[in-house]
Amino acid sequence: MIRLAGVKIRCAEAGVQRIGMEGNLAMLMLADDRRLTPQMVRKLRQRLAAEIRIWIALLNHDRVVVSLRKANTEQVFSRLEDVLEALASLPLEEEAKRQRRREELASR
Repeated sequence: MIRLAGVKIRCAEAGVQRIGMEGNLAMLMLADDRRLTPQMVRKLRQRLAAEIRIWIALLNHDRVVVSLRKANTEQVFSRLEDVLEALASLPLEEEAKRQRRREELASR
């Protein structure tokens, strides 16, 4: 339970609003004011170990999907913690503001 509390704290630090599970996938939904750009996705993947497989939602860039295939309980926590730590190190909020500004300018 202590480790789960730690994951919740890391979610807040990383801008993750909630985690959903679907089969052997964990979906990390980002807060409304946070989005990932292609450059940020590259940085995120560079910071993660090769065995951690992630995908980014293509529509809104608002979620990260983490593969938990063949992972035991320890590995599940470890992978989630690694992804959350990498997400927290990205300048999501600043980049999200720039992206919204670009979208506003493009819609004019």
